[in-house]
Amino acid sequence: MHETKVIGTKVTNQEAMANMKTKFMALWDGFSTDPNARVMVLAATNRPSEFDEPIMRSLPQAFEIGMSERKERAEILKVTLKGERVEPDIDYDHLACLCGGYTGSDIFELCKKAAYFPIREILEEERKWRPCPLSFI
Repeated sequence: MHETKVIGTKVTNQEAMANMKTKFMALWDGFSTDPNARVMVLAATNRPSEFDEPIMRSLPQAFEIGMSERKERAEILKVTLKGERVEPDIDYDHLACLCGGYTGSDIFELCKKAAYFPIREILEEERKWRPCPLSFI
């Protein structure tokens, strides 16, 4: 069980989340009851099934935006990798095909992980390298 200290009191992550939701809903209620409030709340998630039900019910409108198509994923890859050093003949379309069902966030995380592979390879090569003993020189 994960715990968080809040002003000298140990609180589990579930308790902290419940406290945060309670505070959020109280503030939200203030928005909806104040006739002069000019607040727009926009919520977005990649996982609507995990979104908190009471908060969902308090949203006046919900719009579902479907998963991206191959062409859109290719564009997401291009935007994500803009300014990065990539092979000149990179096939964004092929990569987009391999990322079927991925969200933009998933593609971004995949690119971050892929960026670490060259570093891992360098570290592996360094581990294999053994310095010559001084007596050899």
